[in-house]
Amino acid sequence: MKRSKASVDYSQGGDHCGACTHFIDEDENEATETGKCELVEGGIGEDMWCKLFKRKGGAYKAGMARHVRKK
Repeated sequence: MKRSKASVDYSQGGDHCGACTHFIDEDENEATETGKCELVEGGIGEDMWCKLFKRKGGAYKAGMARHVRKK
């Protein structure tokens, strides 16, 4: 069962859904930048974030991704 966006703090954050292993890019149209998630219900914005974020090829950063600044 997929989780609601509210339950996973779906919002704009430091890392992005587009870089997450759970993100499914179903729209080849780069203008919309939307897809789906294996774990969260509904349409998912490539530039959004949630606490289930797991970088492709990396580890979970639950609760920390918002505080990581890229240099």
